[in-house]
Amino acid sequence: MGAVAVAAVLVGAVTAGASGSRPAPCGSATTATIGAVDASVVAHIYANELAGTEVRADLQRVMGASDLSTAVAAGNPQAALAATT
Repeated sequence: MGAVAVAAVLVGAVTAGASGSRPAPCGSATTATIGAVDASVVAHIYANELAGTEVRADLQRVMGASDLSTAVAAGNPQAALAATT
């Protein structure tokens, strides 16, 4: 579901709520629609975060940290914490 469709649903809900009337019930489609909107929003947020420069910089820092890599490979949480603080 696109952003325009989500906006239309929200505007309709606000308008209906403001006028005192209730929108027609959606029945069993309500849960599926909410789930689809949630999944779409989450996917877009996740994709935008991964494409950001901050994540790329963090990834380069982590990949270049030999002390962190050694600690993780050894299963040493104390050393991994020390490498990241």
